[in-house]
Amino acid sequence: MQAMLEQTSGDLEIDRSDWELVKFGDVAIQQKGTVDRENTDLTRYVKGEHMYSEDLHLREWGELKDEYLGPAFIRKFEEGDILYGSRRTYLRKVVVAPFDGITSNTTFVVKANEKRIDKRLLPFVMLSEGFSLHSIQNSKGSVNPYVNWKDLSGYEFLLPPLSKQKDILDLLQGIDLSIQADIELRASLGRRKTSFFNSAIYTPVDSLGEFGRKKSNFPVHKLGELATRFQYGISESLENSGDIPVLRMNNLQNGVLDINDLKFVAENYNNLDDFILNQGDILFNRTNSYELVGKTCIFNEEKRFSFASYLIRIVTDKSKLLPEYLNFYMNSPIGLSKIRKYRTPGVSQSNINANNLKRLLIPTPDLEFQKHLMSQVFRIEFAENSVNTKVCEGKALLLKLVNQVF
Repeated sequence: MQAMLEQTSGDLEIDRSDWELVKFGDVAIQQKGTVDRENTDLTRYVKGEHMYSEDLHLREWGELKDEYLGPAFIRKFEEGDILYGSRRTYLRKVVVAPFDGITSNTTFVVKANEKRIDKRLLPFVMLSEGFSLHSIQNSKGSVNPYVNWKDLSGYEFLLPPLSKQKDILDLLQGIDLSIQADIELRASLGRRKTSFFNSAIYTPVDSLGEFGRKKSNFPVHKLGELATRFQYGISESLENSGDIPVLRMNNLQNGVLDINDLKFVAENYNNLDDFILNQGDILFNRTNSYELVGKTCIFNEEKRFSFASYLIRIVTDKSKLLPEYLNFYMNSPIGLSKIRKYRTPGVSQSNINANNLKRLLIPTPDLEFQKHLMSQVFRIEFAENSVNTKVCEGKALLLKLVNQVF
């Protein structure tokens, strides 16, 4: 990857003298095949949330036998088809299907017109800034904007002749392959980190117990016995700018804090000082979708931040429980499964209240063991973060080159 970064750090020199101005509809064919779900051999489906922004690779999907799907899930796709999210197109969701399956009628299923374009090149066109802006600008509606195929098919761009498309593909696919290798390495390090933690805390057993088929090697306490404070955040209406940034549920991502999208509250908010976070505070997402409720992260920022009402601040008794240990446990598969036993379903949201959170069972080694264990976990995490930096650099490079070409 480093060699690619150096070789492609500047602008590409491209001779477009024999390139042709085409419309998207000239090179892309919308597929409208439908499926009777009661009489099909297909077993997998893809929802919008299974597709990641600016990622051509499908990493999640569902099994038809496991979940009720609404009547919109009738659209058939085949391996190699392109799936494009036509709702909220600013999310830039484009994936290449790795198998045959079903999706909703709000996801466009696209095949390449292979007389005009190599089918492997079309997904990269759909990642380009020009295509995305056209899709966004032609979207209709405000709450859940959508684009029509007719409007999308009118997008114009310069396309190289088939004889020259392979050279471009070799460059883009080479970078993409390198990114995928780093993503797999990152995932491997994540699995190693979890395995290391589990092997230190649990012993496998044959019978089912509090932690599945694992037994804690240490005394088990309720979280309420290990923490000194459980506090709900502020319920004030938030602004796009202001004095104090307020963390919300979207700022909790995979156990870490993401402060790229913030709302604010005025400095004169009543009792604001009581809602200012301290380093080492644990933030728990008490209300979210059924799949996402229970997200947790640790706060370690130096600036003044507050937190919104859908979050609970947990302050640990640091003589008994390291915040770092608690954060890792609550984000681990075993910890999450125990947390989500307490979720109560709502119309569109699930909830876990503070009283139930206090009942969460936690294996509790002595403080020195926690410190030693977390120092080893952090060593693996450091390597994981280094690989993640490479992934981010690779993705940025890929998009840069896509936009230079198209």
